[in-house]
Amino acid sequence: MSYFSNISYMISHLFLMLFMYLFIVSRYSKILTMLICFFSFSALNILDCCKLNIFPDSDLCYVITTIVQILITQSTAIFISQKRNSQVLFVGLSASSYVIGGSVTSSIIQIYTKNNILALTGSFIVHLATLLVLLVKIRSICLKFQKKTYMENFWELCLIPVFFYCSFSFIAFFPHTLYDKGLSH
Repeated sequence: MSYFSNISYMISHLFLMLFMYLFIVSRYSKILTMLICFFSFSALNILDCCKLNIFPDSDLCYVITTIVQILITQSTAIFISQKRNSQVLFVGLSASSYVIGGSVTSSIIQIYTKNNILALTGSFIVHLATLLVLLVKIRSICLKFQKKTYMENFWELCLIPVFFYCSFSFIAFFPHTLYDKGLSH
């Protein structure tokens, strides 16, 4: 099952970086921004291999790797951004929350159908559909907010994606994962 988890995480990381690329006004050229996002995507996947394949039973490795992945993700958002402020932090945190939908879809489909291909396809479709809706509905607004300073301080707004992500993670993964809950029924 580790290849399933690896691919599932890889899909999520792909859409995470794609979200940041599309929703952050970059200070660099499109090519350089893509390369930075690709480097971050690769680093996230290498760290996943460490926690999923090399040290699968190490809680310490899982925690440390997850913290490093959070730092890489949020640093990427701030690094590529034209303005390095709380608005960009909000976009980075929102990107992390946005990918939860596809990840959970993958887990739920895999638990109930035992079909890895169907689960990964479902995850990809949910990620893509969500991204397309966000592109059409809020991308231009998000980019305008970054180019102009409508609000001086976004720090309080950053709590919204943080609380969403933390709350959902505790529901889905603590003290048992969705797989533990799904397999026990």
